[in-house]
Amino acid sequence: GGIGWTFYTRFHNDRLKLIEQTDPDAIKKDDSRSNIWQASVDILSEEGQWIFGVGSGDLKDKLDEKYIENGLSIQRRHAHNTLLNTWIELGLPGLLLVLFMMIRPFFSVKNKENKQFLLALAIPLYLLLMVEAFTQTIHGLLLWANFLLLCAYLDTSPSANEESCCNNLAIKLKNTC
Repeated sequence: GGIGWTFYTRFHNDRLKLIEQTDPDAIKKDDSRSNIWQASVDILSEEGQWIFGVGSGDLKDKLDEKYIENGLSIQRRHAHNTLLNTWIELGLPGLLLVLFMMIRPFFSVKNKENKQFLLALAIPLYLLLMVEAFTQTIHGLLLWANFLLLCAYLDTSPSANEESCCNNLAIKLKNTC
């Protein structure tokens, strides 16, 4: 408990210092996603950041600095876009890896019914990835991991001549209960 409290108070004090340094009159009332995304793009346009990123431990600090510089509230600790967040943190290699993980299931799943099922799940998930920093919370990571596991399962599902994906999944769930 004591160690956790020490880290919490240290983090809390650092946040208070940042808030005290912010001129309240300079803060824009419009913390819209477009302004947040622009600040994220500004970070990427700094020397070499678009190639290598800032590192996974420096994302929030860099965003805080840029938000203060642009007059945005530092309450936002992410880019409100999973791809931008990944690109800022891990650079171009990380972004390409995430894009590969997003696109690969559509090429590996052969069954037409399974592709339709995958598409029905992927479209809302991918839209959510565009407007929220999905991988910044455990809930988002769990949903993303379950989606990738489902994609792997669909990849090994029966062919179009056999049972459909949904029926096969229901049979497996019934047998385990």
